[in-house]
Amino acid sequence: MTRSPHDARTSMLDAAEEIAVEVGLGAITLTAVQRRAGQSNKSAAAYHFGSLDGLLAAVVARRMEPINAARAAHLERLAPDAGVAALVDALVRPFADATLRAPGSRYARFLAQIQLHPVYGPTTMGLSEASSLREVQQRITALLPSSPELVLARFAAAASLMIDTLARWEGQGPPGEDVDLLCADLTAVCTAVLSTPSPMNGEAR
Repeated sequence: MTRSPHDARTSMLDAAEEIAVEVGLGAITLTAVQRRAGQSNKSAAAYHFGSLDGLLAAVVARRMEPINAARAAHLERLAPDAGVAALVDALVRPFADATLRAPGSRYARFLAQIQLHPVYGPTTMGLSEASSLREVQQRITALLPSSPELVLARFAAAASLMIDTLARWEGQGPPGEDVDLLCADLTAVCTAVLSTPSPMNGEAR
């Protein structure tokens, strides 16, 4: 059976996630992805993605588009005066729904690896900073007394904590807990990261 171009592209994106989780990000090459996806055409990956950078960016874009849409819808339901915890929940829950509630998901584990990669991380992670995420960041910054620079640094730390935690849960499956309860706990932890007074701003005495 001949795969359609769409099926071939999708199978290669799936293959990239599988390789990252099973072997490691460093094992992803266009050739390895083609082989894992069962593509006999040696130029298939180059045709669809152009380069390894393009392939990794496509993996992130495919997953982040629905997460961004879900987060935007979540934000629309929030009151204009929503507090930090409610905004952090809008950050966490759509990502958790797209990974922990998606059977066979590998995306959180893929993203946990690529966010630390010295070459692909900065460019590829920029694609994950969708409009909904920027809105969460801006609204939280407006609520906190810390400097915008400190909030930005704390926000990056909270986002990394979220990704790493969801990657661990995704790999193990929720450890006997309800996903909603796990999300509530992760939201509380990330809210504390953002809200705890910092001696850098002279806030903690």
